[in-house]
Amino acid sequence: MAELRTETRLIADLQAHPQNYRAHPPEQISAIKASLTRLGQFRAVVVNTEDTILAGHGVVQAAQELGWTEITVHVFEGDEAEQRLVMVADNELSRKAEDDERSLMSLLREIGEDFGDLRGTGWGEEEHEQRLAELVAESELIDTIDFTPQSDQDQAGQGTAWNSVHSSDRVRLVFGVIEAALPEELYSEVHYLCEDAFDRGASYADQIALILRRGCEACASA
Repeated sequence: MAELRTETRLIADLQAHPQNYRAHPPEQISAIKASLTRLGQFRAVVVNTEDTILAGHGVVQAAQELGWTEITVHVFEGDEAEQRLVMVADNELSRKAEDDERSLMSLLREIGEDFGDLRGTGWGEEEHEQRLAELVAESELIDTIDFTPQSDQDQAGQGTAWNSVHSSDRVRLVFGVIEAALPEELYSEVHYLCEDAFDRGASYADQIALILRRGCEACASA
């Protein structure tokens, strides 16, 4: 196994690998620049002993455009065949990964709340919202909560799945034979209704049925 040591290099001394086949369009470079600006360099570039880049061409380009003069590198001392392997492995192994888009959308939302935007993630706010809407339309991000009462006098929290976790912007509520995917505002009505019914010891059946029918009508007209 070839040795790997960490050092600092002048960006001006680094050169692209002549067999590098991966291009970095302006949008990606902009995203990398945003990440470098917000978080700094958290992953080293890989170079050989002659300062030819094996992994991290895009990071070097972005850093140079930001006006950086130095960058942290891992110096790989393997032979030419191993160097080519490093370059291809760095590019290709990530293609085999599979994303849990539900978790990703949730993480992006948290990042947006923490930082005020998604700069540095490679995602934009509009792109995030569009993909979230697509997943909702595909029913991949719709939480299902069954409010079907065990009896007409059931109260909120009794005989229901009201304790289900609400993690998306839309929720599919089930009430007997009625089922509807509700937007946030209607979900909030149901939430308030059930809490109020629970506090008063009242039945929620008729009110929830009405809200769900409104949700069905909204879906039908969408």
